[in-house]
Amino acid sequence: MKNCPMCGYQNDDSSITCVRCGTNLGFRNQVLYETIRRVDNIDKNLNAIKGWVTFLGILALIGLIFGFISGFSVLMSLL
Repeated sequence: MKNCPMCGYQNDDSSITCVRCGTNLGFRNQVLYETIRRVDNIDKNLNAIKGWVTFLGILALIGLIFGFISGFSVLMSLL
């Protein structure tokens, strides 16, 4: 049985990656390798999050504009 250096799960001897966390079991300095690999992915994830925040912000702005227009039309009908 191979013990995962990241989560400690016992995998089969034929396993290449950990069944629980997906850590590659073929490197000696596994913790260092996995840390570097996961840090490299942070930049990609941040760009994706920034894109979604921008998209949701634009949707909220459009909703506010439509709310303002409908409120303005109600005020105009009172005059």
